[in-house]
Amino acid sequence: MLGADLPSLEVVRQMYEAAVETVPGMTNLGASTYPVIGLTDWTPYAARIVDSGATSFGFAGEVPNLIDALTSLRNQDWDGIPLLETNMYDPRLAAEPAADG
Repeated sequence: MLGADLPSLEVVRQMYEAAVETVPGMTNLGASTYPVIGLTDWTPYAARIVDSGATSFGFAGEVPNLIDALTSLRNQDWDGIPLLETNMYDPRLAAEPAADG
């Protein structure tokens, strides 16, 4: 789970963790938070996901940050699947090549 460092997203993180426990074969590899303002390099976050061997990750935050995180992941040859909330209908995400998959 990768999420913005906002107290209001704690519930979302907990929901992801609870959902993982109900899916056979899925393992929670831990959660990371990112600063809401000022983050310009997603490489360390992407590297943690890649290095963990994760084939998917949950994300809670704004679409521009998701696009940046996915772009960094794809640049590191990660071909996994982001698990997103149902409110990720932003046209910017649909138009983003890094979001394919």
